[in-house]
Amino acid sequence: TPLDARWGPQIELAQLADQLAFLTPKHYSDYATRLEQIPLLIDQHIQQMRFGLNAGRMPPRVAMAGSVEQCLVLGDANFTGDPASSPMYAPFLDIDQADPAAVRARQAIADGITPAFARLAAFLRDDYIPRCRDTIGASASKDGLPAYEHSLRVNTTMPFTAQQIHDLGLSEVARIRA
Repeated sequence: TPLDARWGPQIELAQLADQLAFLTPKHYSDYATRLEQIPLLIDQHIQQMRFGLNAGRMPPRVAMAGSVEQCLVLGDANFTGDPASSPMYAPFLDIDQADPAAVRARQAIADGITPAFARLAAFLRDDYIPRCRDTIGASASKDGLPAYEHSLRVNTTMPFTAQQIHDLGLSEVARIRA
């Protein structure tokens, strides 16, 4: 389950340039190289989601709401004809458009990124989301309570069970109200 409507390549890759410094020609070249690798990354995500489908490990359908539309923003066919209008091209707008890195970036967007995100959107819409589960609780997932408790340990770094955390929460609310 590598993505949902709050996180995944359709979110993090669209924001990648905002997290990088573009101070030297090498920075632009490195970013163009990253852009060229995005289709492979998207295809790897699709493959991992297929593994999840086959294993019965699916997220709640409600968590996926909006993810297709997010992918379609980056998979907009208009970027094929005008890759410089893609949000992923933004860093290159400030440099010479004949710069080799800018040329590579436009090609990566037009020939690779746009079709990859369109593929991801179609996969989500046609294959993945229809098979997502209607239940929302982690305990209703294939791995149930053990997976939920593992997630609690990872995210809280505390060796408590779900019931212990629930009980602690109730006691803290009672304490605060008192």
